[in-house]
Amino acid sequence: GDIPWSRSHNSGRDADLAFYVTRRGKPVEAPDLLRIGPDLTARGNYALDVPRNWTLVKALLSSKTTQVQWLFVATWIREALLAHAEKIGEDAELIRRAGQVLWQPTDSTPHADHLHLRVYCSKQDRLEGCLNGAPVWDWVDTYPQALSARLAALERGLDDPDVEVRAKVVDFLKRLDAKEAAGMLATKAAFDEDVGVRLAALALLKRWRLAEPEVVSGLYRARLAHEDLPTVEAVWAAVGSAGDDAPISLLEEGLRSDRKLGGVPEARLAALATAHVMDKRMVPALIERLDHPDPKVRGPVADALRRITNHSWKVRWDRAMNTKKRAQYKERWRDWWTRNRDRGRAALVLRGFNRAGVKVADLDSWRTADTLVRATRRDDHVGYNAHRTLAAMLHRWHATYADNPARRYSRWNKWWRKNRERMRKKLR
Repeated sequence: GDIPWSRSHNSGRDADLAFYVTRRGKPVEAPDLLRIGPDLTARGNYALDVPRNWTLVKALLSSKTTQVQWLFVATWIREALLAHAEKIGEDAELIRRAGQVLWQPTDSTPHADHLHLRVYCSKQDRLEGCLNGAPVWDWVDTYPQALSARLAALERGLDDPDVEVRAKVVDFLKRLDAKEAAGMLATKAAFDEDVGVRLAALALLKRWRLAEPEVVSGLYRARLAHEDLPTVEAVWAAVGSAGDDAPISLLEEGLRSDRKLGGVPEARLAALATAHVMDKRMVPALIERLDHPDPKVRGPVADALRRITNHSWKVRWDRAMNTKKRAQYKERWRDWWTRNRDRGRAALVLRGFNRAGVKVADLDSWRTADTLVRATRRDDHVGYNAHRTLAAMLHRWHATYADNPARRYSRWNKWWRKNRERMRKKLR
């Protein structure tokens, strides 16, 4: 009841809270949002009331009904609050939690004139589809038992004779973003007699990017059970979405396939699914398919091969090519792999950058990041690997624009310009 809600801006699970302040040493009501400087004062003879603001933080973190994800605030205010908590002997666990949630954001203003509160979904809201963004702290209750009970009830709906009910169940699982339901989708909904339900379930599995044994097994059986192109195409998209965790044996089997669906070779679908699977174990199987007679298969096969190895012979595999040339170029790849297969993927990526004119000495320094940000605009395997290397180095992965050179460069360039100096101190 002591939170100044009358002076806060509420929007869903966020609220902007005005600071408690003093004026000439006396606690007063702030006339508006006041910018608190590093000396903890503001214009007009105001100063941050550290004890009262800490009391607010403590009350929020001790609430029995509300779970706090973030309290965005300028670093100097955060440090003052935590120092005060330690000085008065607050519980160590409370201080640890406060240290997690009190944070200056890196992609907006420092928040020196207010506390920005963000809370997690309540139990009822979560069961109706409210989603928590990352991170979820180790002390947060995500209501797993209640969610499991809800999923058990929904699973019965996948056996309902009414197709509309089954479709609504899949849609509700999408709203819940309940990855725990992946097994039931892979083993039930992926085999639904209605193609719309099947495609919706497979699209959800693709979105979740999972490679759990039950999911992989279900996708393997679904691939063999269906003969229509949309369904099998969706199966392979779900397989490939797992990225580096994707099932290698299933991808290899798909590459070897001579089956066609609606005139489309299944080997092409498997090759497209390998586009983000940067696993060296895929290289031999990809090389073997370079002699496929259909350029629509060879194209994605060669693209995946170039991405994994960060190497290219600059051959247009997606164009017509006679049998003799295909055999020659395939043999060149075999020889190259014989010489390089013992190198780790990081070594291959580093070597590939330098051979392509992107001069970097390592894959983890701020100078490398400087160079790779510019390289992300390249529309080739080098640009793709620059994006992936930056994502691993800076712990920022955005799969939605991994294949779009213009978008990935725009995003990386904007973020790097804003955070370059901070990351320069963090990286070696």
